Amino acid sequence: MIANLEALKNAIDIVEVISNFVVLKKSGSNYMGCCPFHDEKTPSFSVSRSKGVYHCFGCGVGGDAIDFVARHQKLDFNEACQKVADLIGFTLEFKSGGSAEKKPKSLLLETCKDYFATTLKNTPEALAYFKERGVSEESIARFSLGFCPLSFEFKKIINDTDVPFALFSGVLYKDMNGQTYTPFSNRLMFPIWDKFGKVTAFGARVLEPNNYKKPQAKYINSKESKIYNKRTILYGYHLAKDSIIAKKEVIVVEGYMDCIMLSQAGFKNVVAICGTALCTEQIASLAKLEAKIILCLDNDKAGINATHKSIEALIAQSQYESEVLAISGGKDCAELVAKGEIETIANAKRIPIIKFALRELLKNMGSIEEKNKAIIAVKKFLSSIQNDFIRESYEQAVAKKLGCDSKYLKNELPKVKEIPRPTYDSLEASIIKAMALMPANVDFVVEWLDEFDFSSTQESFKALCLNQSHPQIAQILLDESIIPPSNLKEAMKLLYKRNKMQKINQIKTSQLPIEKKLSELESLKGDLKKYSLI
Repeated sequence: MIANLEALKNAIDIVEVISNFVVLKKSGSNYMGCCPFHDEKTPSFSVSRSKGVYHCFGCGVGGDAIDFVARHQKLDFNEACQKVADLIGFTLEFKSGGSAEKKPKSLLLETCKDYFATTLKNTPEALAYFKERGVSEESIARFSLGFCPLSFEFKKIINDTDVPFALFSGVLYKDMNGQTYTPFSNRLMFPIWDKFGKVTAFGARVLEPNNYKKPQAKYINSKESKIYNKRTILYGYHLAKDSIIAKKEVIVVEGYMDCIMLSQAGFKNVVAICGTALCTEQIASLAKLEAKIILCLDNDKAGINATHKSIEALIAQSQYESEVLAISGGKDCAELVAKGEIETIANAKRIPIIKFALRELLKNMGSIEEKNKAIIAVKKFLSSIQNDFIRESYEQAVAKKLGCDSKYLKNELPKVKEIPRPTYDSLEASIIKAMALMPANVDFVVEWLDEFDFSSTQESFKALCLNQSHPQIAQILLDESIIPPSNLKEAMKLLYKRNKMQKINQIKTSQLPIEKKLSELESLKGDLKKYSLI
């Protein structure tokens, strides 16, 4: 059991937590974004920092920060608490034997990082690779680059007590005979950190020449786990953060070496993606820093595809000001820095992402058929832009280039569904809001009312009594039209009296025998007299 759960809840900034997964923008007193739990283009996902809740007016989900992380990452309650604690740098304490103790965190990955770094210094052929690629000693130290020796050598640093965590984190695997081994054997090592600078995984590159009989992947990464999700990690983020904030822009590259070499060349505001393309969670992390995103992915086929996928993700999150750094010559960043061609990068043309995507889509238009195919592709692309001014401006620009009417580039945009008004009773909702805003009110209310006094908000009432979250509670908290009663006792009296009067009217018009009617009516009137309500 978590001993300091309330302290965790008090330390949580829900906007800070959810911003790790969703791009949020200030809207009045709240923050809005596209809901991650259903497909939408128009933001209906609301987060309130002051109330500590989120609610989607589109699909109805809602709750607190722990509920969000549990739902989004598919974790149980304790796992979600640990994830939130990791996100905000909070140390959980657990009850054991009647006393609270801090849960020990394995230092194994840090130990591995240091071991790999030391091994690199004593492995001339591994060190030679980095020297040949132009990596300086300062960069080797800054990025804690290393080398993993053969499996039997590496396993010597793993204590028996660390084996379960080693298997969990992926530094060790088990073969078909149950023997442990490391997948990183004879590879150059790149530690991967979270945003706090804690090692959560490793990237590994095979050391050339390859003396193995079986072909090997050039790069491999740690397996994904509850401590490493490549969608939420940007390589080098913790080293680049201060520079990103200072320059208000971030350069996003494709690989570890690109990131290391650009940083070495003086571009300290650089990070690398840990997957095939920039994704929503990574965009959300960068959007929190209010930085313009500059894509600088490789110029090969895979890199161009990654650029297009990244642009789609950026547009979906309304990051229209993002740009592509167009480096000519087909060389990647690491290669240019190694050859001393830093000016080529510094002077490279920056192209707005929409303009870049359109330019690629309009490349081949030699025939009418090719032009028609391009129009269909452009039409689909432009329809993904939610900003009317930007979309229509590009429609006109493309139409002029193609020599056609802009009507051929317009997609019929889906009508935004009107969000139905909540169906809860306003009096009930005002009492629920008072209970949710001030926990002390819960005990006060239950002295007067029970769950059967609430009809439209019964589940919310039960959740509050059990100190649990519920989507409707979040919805009520975010509904500005619901005002907590100025006199809670009078509001409870009113609800109690209203419910009893409704029952009295039901009994009067019922088909009950007259004796039964009189008995029940007398009982209800007695309840009202008891609380001086008649």
